[in-house]
Amino acid sequence: KILTEKQARALTEDQIAKLSPSEKFDLMQDDYEFSFTSKIKRQNPSNRPDWEGVCHGWAQASIHHEQFSPKTFKNKSGKVIRFASSDIAALMSNFYARIGGGRVSFLGRRCRENAGNTRISCADMNAGAFHIVLTNRLREKKSFIMDLDPYRHVWNFPVVGHETRVLDERAPHQRSARGTFKEILVSTKLYYAQETGPEWNPPLRVPGFKDYWYWLELDQSEKIIGGSWSDANHPDFAWASEAVKIPSPYSAFITQP
Repeated sequence: KILTEKQARALTEDQIAKLSPSEKFDLMQDDYEFSFTSKIKRQNPSNRPDWEGVCHGWAQASIHHEQFSPKTFKNKSGKVIRFASSDIAALMSNFYARIGGGRVSFLGRRCRENAGNTRISCADMNAGAFHIVLTNRLREKKSFIMDLDPYRHVWNFPVVGHETRVLDERAPHQRSARGTFKEILVSTKLYYAQETGPEWNPPLRVPGFKDYWYWLELDQSEKIIGGSWSDANHPDFAWASEAVKIPSPYSAFITQP
């Protein structure tokens, strides 16, 4: 239930601190009609699947910004509004998801089928291309985002690291890319940033991980020219977005005091 203006104006500083991120955002702008909160409620009806959300916005916020520190503002009415680290993360996630994401580059397409489907969109990310993107981006100290679920659900996470080991070697397969001199089987442990629950101060980032096994096709100079997954355990797609200029009032959350 959305607060009335009378109820909102009667709130103490401690009561305001316990409001939702969207309610605080409205009060920060002296919006006692809570128009932003009303919009968020319309965008998130109670009958939506519980796994849906704005993980694509959260992932972008995670790769473009350091962890958010708590901030305090005073609106024109004199109300003090304290934002927790997770309040700001939620608002910036919504910004990137629905308002201001930058230009996006994709590797692979989204699979919209259930487990076991063999449609091309569910197996179109080439393992060789994946390995090149993974190693090049992280070597340049640039993160990117991956959908870790290979089928219809989308679970976007920012990639933060990897460990790769060579396990085996074989002659080119019949379906190998033209020019393949040999294939090597590699095991890659991919580390990604995990979501956390609400925290007032920036939470400690504990990475999650996924293990992948795949063959890399190499030419005579050992350059990667293709690849194939050793099983159905693989990402659905990978992507990265360009940084954008953050407009007001969101810019207040990332400005240093």
